[in-house]
Amino acid sequence: MLFAVFVSLGVFGFAASQTIDETIDEQESIKMLGGVWAIKPTTSYELMSHRKRTFDQSLLAIMNQLHEVAESLPRYTAHQLLIAYYQLAQPLVETSEGRRTCWTIGAASAAMLLLWKIPPIRPFLSRHFAHDPLSGKSYTMLTSLLSYKSFLHFALTSMTLTSFGAMTAFHFQEQLIRYPHDFPVEATIKWKLLAFLISAGLFSTAYAHFAALRHQYPRLLSRLTSSAVLERNASALMKAGVKPVKTAGPTSLKPLMGMSGAACAALTYSILAFPDVNFDVFGLFQINPMWIFHAVMAPTLVGVTFAMWTSYWPLYVNHFVHLGGACFGAIWLEYGDTAWIYARIATLMIKIQWHKFWEAFQ
Repeated sequence: MLFAVFVSLGVFGFAASQTIDETIDEQESIKMLGGVWAIKPTTSYELMSHRKRTFDQSLLAIMNQLHEVAESLPRYTAHQLLIAYYQLAQPLVETSEGRRTCWTIGAASAAMLLLWKIPPIRPFLSRHFAHDPLSGKSYTMLTSLLSYKSFLHFALTSMTLTSFGAMTAFHFQEQLIRYPHDFPVEATIKWKLLAFLISAGLFSTAYAHFAALRHQYPRLLSRLTSSAVLERNASALMKAGVKPVKTAGPTSLKPLMGMSGAACAALTYSILAFPDVNFDVFGLFQINPMWIFHAVMAPTLVGVTFAMWTSYWPLYVNHFVHLGGACFGAIWLEYGDTAWIYARIATLMIKIQWHKFWEAFQ
C-alpha cells in the first residue's frame, strides 16, 4: 500500500513538472508570433489550440519530406508510401490528445502481449511483470499494468480505456476552459491523464492486494501450521512403518496484470462526469451510460461477494481490481482537481527553489 502511495505521489510530481515545462514552452512559442500575443496573457484554450496546430504542422512537414523522397521512387511504390502515411496520420490529426495518449498506452500493452507469446522470456515476465500478492514484491504492482497474457483481456481493456480515457481527458480539458479562474493555465492534459491512469491502476491493484491478503494470509498460516503438524505425524508414522498420505498444499492466487482497474476508473469518472450523455453504439442505437456502469459493476459485485463467501479466491480476485478502480474514479471526480492543483503548486515551488539553488551554486 505504501508503495502505491509513494509511487503515485512521484507520478503526479513528474506529471505536474512536465505540464509546467510544456506550458512554459507553449507560452514562449506564442509570444514569438508577435503582435498582441507578445503582451496578451494566454489562456489554456489558446495554448491547447496552438499546441494542436503545431502538432498538425509537424505531421504536414513529414508529409512534405515524404513527397520529396517519393520523387525518386517508382510511381506505384511512392503512391503506396504516401497512402500509408496518410492513413496513419489522418486519425492522429482528427483525434484528441487524450485519445492519442490512450492509443500510446495500448501500443505499449500490445508490445507486452507479443512478448508474452515468446516462451523463453515468459519466466522472466512472470517474475517481474505479473503481480502476485503473496510474492512479497511491490514493484510488480507498477510493471504489471502494461502486461497481458490474454488477447481478449487486452482487447476489452484497451477499448474501454480508449473510449472512457478520452472522455476523462475531455472533461479535464473542459474544466480548464470553462473555469479558467479556478485552474492554473495548462497547455496539455496528457500528463494529468497519465498520472490519473497510473495512480488508478496502482490503487486498484493495491486494493485487490490488501483484500486478498486479508482473506488468504490467516488461512495460509493455518495451513502451514497444519502442514507442520502433519509432517511431524508423518515422521512418526514412517518410523512406525506406516506410509503417510500426502495432503494438498495451499492454493496460490492468480497474478494480477493489465490496466483493467484504470479502465474502470476512467469509466466511472466519465459516467459520473457526464450523466446525461448517451453513448452511440456503432451508429445503431444509443444507450444510457448508467446501463453500461451497471453492466460492468454487476459481475464485479457478484464476484466480490462470492470471493468473500467462498474460499476459492483465485477466480474472483480480479473483481477487486475493478471495484478498486471504480472507487478511485469516483474519489477523483470529487477531490482530484484539488489534488492536482496542489501538486502543480508544490512542484512549481520545488522547481523555483531548485533553480535558485542551481544559480547560486554556479
